[in-house]
Amino acid sequence: MEPASALLTAPETLAESLLRFANDDDIVGRLKSIDWSEVGDLVFAAQWRAVSEHFAASLETFNVDSLPCGDAETVEAGRRLLGPGGARLVDRDAAHERANRVLSAALGCCLMSRGWSLKTSIGEPLLLVRGPEKIDPQAIVAGLSKGTLDRDEWKRRTVALGLAGCPLST
Repeated sequence: MEPASALLTAPETLAESLLRFANDDDIVGRLKSIDWSEVGDLVFAAQWRAVSEHFAASLETFNVDSLPCGDAETVEAGRRLLGPGGARLVDRDAAHERANRVLSAALGCCLMSRGWSLKTSIGEPLLLVRGPEKIDPQAIVAGLSKGTLDRDEWKRRTVALGLAGCPLST
């Protein structure tokens, strides 16, 4: 079965028309077309770096193998993750979301700085790849937070991959 996009005769033209409808021509004119294979490095890696740099001081207390486990630890981590001039979050859900977002980005940046490559495809997760090994930073952080990934199992994996003790700060 073919995807619905196969019904479109000129998807690039339609996408540009939609962009022009929603934005100023000046903005659309500055956009650069990229291949999907470049999205990981040019878009997501840049976003991860910006998040990691913004929270760099707070990330100094985290290592690859010391990510928070369980809801309570994740919420407390989110409350400790402060950007410059940022306020401590009181709301549990907001703190939990911040921890997952910031720690996933920091884990991704840490792996990229150690030679891992960011790979993705349409509808696929962001994976860090080195040889046969693959890590989905968001799945790791969420799994530890939810308790679906065991802390000891993650620590064993970090040791096997030579990542134990690697700091998450940039």
